[in-house]
Amino acid sequence: MPAFNFQKRFATQITSGTKLSTIRAERKDKRSPAAVGDEVTLYTGMRTKNCNKLAKARISAVRTFMITNRRNNDGFDFTGYLDGMPLSETSLHQLAIADGFENAQEMIEFFDKTYSIPFAGWHISWEGLDK
Repeated sequence: MPAFNFQKRFATQITSGTKLSTIRAERKDKRSPAAVGDEVTLYTGMRTKNCNKLAKARISAVRTFMITNRRNNDGFDFTGYLDGMPLSETSLHQLAIADGFENAQEMIEFFDKTYSIPFAGWHISWEGLDK
């Protein structure tokens, strides 16, 4: 059974059911950290004395996710891909909000700072939240 750790800033969104997905970096073995149908436990503070179980849920979708960049006249242009298909600016913005960010720019800055861009990973959705 997979378990995912989240920053505290996402806890309320998870427990309220407004955040129903996560983006996880690609592992060295390239396998997804979860599969459709898996039961997943969601936490903050895993491996610390402040560990807090937020909820359990069932994985409903696992898709590849990428953010790439290319230089243009204004600096860099970022593109998001879900299952290899490019996302429109609006779709990337909606995905960022659904994942708990204010907008696509905040999400891109987070992934660039945390992992660097280009970024490759997994977009994992769940349903049936059980607190």
